[in-house]
Amino acid sequence: MFGHMRTSALGMRAGQMMLDVTAHNVANVNTAGYRSGRMDSLELAYANLVEVDSGAGSRGHFNGYVESGAVELSRGHGVRPGGIVLSERPGTLQMTGVPTDLAIEGPGYFTLVDETGASAGYTRDGSFRMDAEGRLVHASGAFLGDADGNPIRVPREETMNRLEVDTAGFIRWAAPGGDPESAGRLGLMVPGPGEQLVAAGSNTYRLRDGDGVFVAGEVAAPAEAAGTVRQGYLEGSNADLAEEMSRLIMAQRAFQLNARTLQTADDMFELANHMNR
Repeated sequence: MFGHMRTSALGMRAGQMMLDVTAHNVANVNTAGYRSGRMDSLELAYANLVEVDSGAGSRGHFNGYVESGAVELSRGHGVRPGGIVLSERPGTLQMTGVPTDLAIEGPGYFTLVDETGASAGYTRDGSFRMDAEGRLVHASGAFLGDADGNPIRVPREETMNRLEVDTAGFIRWAAPGGDPESAGRLGLMVPGPGEQLVAAGSNTYRLRDGDGVFVAGEVAAPAEAAGTVRQGYLEGSNADLAEEMSRLIMAQRAFQLNARTLQTADDMFELANHMNR
């Protein structure tokens, strides 16, 4: 009896969540390395109902035939959110000239590690800063990792602005008047088949496999498959304001229509209640 009201309520909930996702994308339109999200909707299961006309032994068909029996109906149960899918569309590279700013041209992600070398997530935000121990630190507090999963470290007091990162990810530093010395090679991660990135806050992501279990991605040195590194650049947000405004209108219309359906059902129940008085 109240199925249509529940269906409308589920539609309103899905519309509200779509509005939330769209608002989050718009809010991060200027966030470096941000990956916009899109909410998928899934249709809920149908129920097969059998309706019998107890007042008549037969029913008429539009094609002229008359037959008796039950009428089988299929009724849907609405919609539910199916998860948020991140867009892999690259953002525009913006030159900053800061030696510790890095950007990736390609599908790879920077690997972040903690002090022990354990995985701390992945990011496209290359706005790193050097701490007192010469480690490149992300805004989340994690460190940029090399191809072996260790924090990259350079002598801070001797390098300052003499840090070099080439397109292949090799990191070098040079003391004034000295020859360049290697500080390792940073590692990039590309999600494998069936793996999906999930936002973890602070512009970082975690990797989840097809079974929904969080896993550590395979880290490799920059190459054609993972992309190349650009020093002195940052990747801008890939959120498209025109696209987000279109989704905003769609979500708003869906919410309004479901709310109107709910209001119509409420009016029908009110009319039925008055008829019994």
